[in-house]
Amino acid sequence: MNYIDLNKFIKRYATQSKTKTAMLLTGDWGSGKSYYISNILCPYLKKRKVKCIVVSLYGVDNLTELSKRIYLRLRLPTFSKKSEAKEYVSIIGHSIIDNALSLKGVNVGVSDNQLVKLYESVNLKDVLIIFEDTERSSIDILMLLGYINGLVEYDGAKALIVANEKEILGQNHESFDYDFSKVLTTQTDEIDETAKDEKQYLYLRMKEKTIGDTVQFTADIIESVKSIINDYSGNWISSILRDDEIEKIAGIVRTRCNNNLRILIYALQKCDDIFSALDIERSFEDAFYQVTLEGALIFSKRFLCSDTPGWEGTNCISVQLGESRAPLFRFVYDYLLFNTYRVEDIIAASVEYSDYCCFEKNATRDKDSDLFVLENYHIQKEADVKTALENIYKKLKKTNYLGVHAYEHLALKVIRAGMVIGFDVEPICSQMISNTKKMCRVHPSSSQEIIWGLITKISDDKDVMSKYEKFMKRFAEAIDNSNSNIVFSYDPDDIEDFYHVVLKNKHIYMTRRRFMCDLDNRKIVSMLTDCTAEQISDFRSILISVYDRAMQDTYDESDKKALKDLLDKLNKISPAGSNWDKIQWMQINYLKDNITDFISKI
Repeated sequence: MNYIDLNKFIKRYATQSKTKTAMLLTGDWGSGKSYYISNILCPYLKKRKVKCIVVSLYGVDNLTELSKRIYLRLRLPTFSKKSEAKEYVSIIGHSIIDNALSLKGVNVGVSDNQLVKLYESVNLKDVLIIFEDTERSSIDILMLLGYINGLVEYDGAKALIVANEKEILGQNHESFDYDFSKVLTTQTDEIDETAKDEKQYLYLRMKEKTIGDTVQFTADIIESVKSIINDYSGNWISSILRDDEIEKIAGIVRTRCNNNLRILIYALQKCDDIFSALDIERSFEDAFYQVTLEGALIFSKRFLCSDTPGWEGTNCISVQLGESRAPLFRFVYDYLLFNTYRVEDIIAASVEYSDYCCFEKNATRDKDSDLFVLENYHIQKEADVKTALENIYKKLKKTNYLGVHAYEHLALKVIRAGMVIGFDVEPICSQMISNTKKMCRVHPSSSQEIIWGLITKISDDKDVMSKYEKFMKRFAEAIDNSNSNIVFSYDPDDIEDFYHVVLKNKHIYMTRRRFMCDLDNRKIVSMLTDCTAEQISDFRSILISVYDRAMQDTYDESDKKALKDLLDKLNKISPAGSNWDKIQWMQINYLKDNITDFISKI
C-alpha cells in the first residue's frame, strides 16, 4: 500500500468506521513509520480537517501518565486565560497539573471532584489518537490494549497504534513467521496454535477484541527520501540531489540499509555538518557531493551497528569501506568516528576522486572514441573493438595516457573485450605494468594512492576473473616493489626530517599495513642511546603519527611483533647501562608507554 492509499485508508477509518475498534500499523524499527506519521499522514489529515493527536508512549510506565499526555496534546495549546484552565483537565496528580500548566503561566487549584467533572467534559468523539512507540512503553501491553479499548468503545475515539508487532510478540526479524488471519478467528485452538507462549496467547485474544485492521507498513522509499531531502531545501543537498540521484540513494537505503530511513537521516546530517561549515566557496562538482553522501550512507549502516573497522584504502578513498561506485572518503570516516575533519582533506579527496573517475570521464565518444568503443564493446563491430584495443596499446606507450589511476578499470575492460573477440591483451597489460613502475619511481610518495580495489566479484566469467586477478597482483607488486623499504639513516640528527617524511606518507604505511617491521630495531635502540631528550621526543612523535589513530587490524601482525620487540629491547636497558640523564629517561619511559598503548590498539 503506497502513501496515497494508506492516507485514504486511515482517513476513512477516522471519519467513517463504526467498528469501535483500533487500527494497528506495524513495521520494523527504522522503516519510516514515525516519519510517515509526522510528515505525511498528519499534514494530510489536518488539511482535510480530521482532528488527530500524536502521543508517544516512549518511556511511559503508567496509564495516569498516558492520560496526561493525551490531555496535554488535546488541551494545553488552547490555554490562553486562567478561566479556561479550569474548564479542561485530566485525572492526573495536582503536582503534575501544576507543573505542566505552569509552563503556560496558569495557576491551577482544583478539588478532586472538580478534576472528575472537568475530565468528563473532554470530548474524544471522532478524535484520532495516534499512539507512537507502543513497544517502547513500560505499560503492560494487555493493560494498554484494555485502556485503548475503553477509548474507542466508550469514549468514541479512534485509535491508530503504531508499533513493531514483532517486538511485542518477542519475535526477531529472522524467526518471525506469523499468520495474522488467525488472530480474528473465534476458534481458540487456532489462536493457540499460532501463539508461542501464554503472553502471546493473551495478547492475541486481547488484540482480537481491540484491534480491527492490522496494516503492514511498507515505506515508499523514493517518496520518503524526497520528503527527507525537502527538509534541507535551500542548501547544497537539495540542489545536487535530482530525481536520478534520489533513486540511487533510495536504492542504497533499500539494499544496504534494510529500508532503515534513520540511517539516511543520520548520513545526511553528518554530510551537511561538513559541507555547510566550509568557509570556502562551493567549488566541487555535483558528483563529488553525491558520492560523498552515498559512501557516508553505506558506512553509516556499519557504524550505527557498532561496527567500526580501521581505515582501509588510500590516503583519501576507501572502496573497501564503501563500494566501487560509492567509495568512502577519509574526511567522512574521520568525522563519523572522531567528530573532526580538515578542509585540506576534503580538497585532496575531490582531486583523488577525479582521478578515480578518469576512465569513466574519458570513455565518451567526443573525448576518446577508442575508450568509448571499449566501454560499449558489447554493441560494437568486432573489427572496431580490435582497432580500439590496438589504438589503446599505442596510446599507453605514452605513460601519461589516462594516468595510472585508471588502470584498474582499463584492465578490466580490456580483458573482457579481448576475451570475447580472441584478441591477445597481454601486451596492453604489460605496458600498464611498465608505466606503473615508471610512475612509482618518479612519484614514490603517491604510488600507493593508485589502488582502490574494485568489488570482489566483478564478473561472472571465471576466465575474466582469473586473468584480471593475475593482472591486479602484478599491478600491486609493481607499486609495492617501488616502495617496499623505508629509507632512514638512524642518525639522531635526521630524526626531525624523517618525522616530516613519515607524516607525509603515513597513508602508505596504513595502506600496506606495516611500518615498524620495515625498520631495524637494533639500530633504533643504538640511535636512541645517542639522542637528546628533544630527539627522543621527536622519535616518539613519529610513532604517534603512525599508530595513534590505529585500530585493531589496521596494521598486520608482523608490525605488532616489531613493536613488542622494540619494547623488549628498551626494557632491557638499565639506568646504569646508559648515558641518559633523568629527563632523557623520562622521555624513554614516555616512549615505552606509547609503544605499550599502540600494541594494545593494533
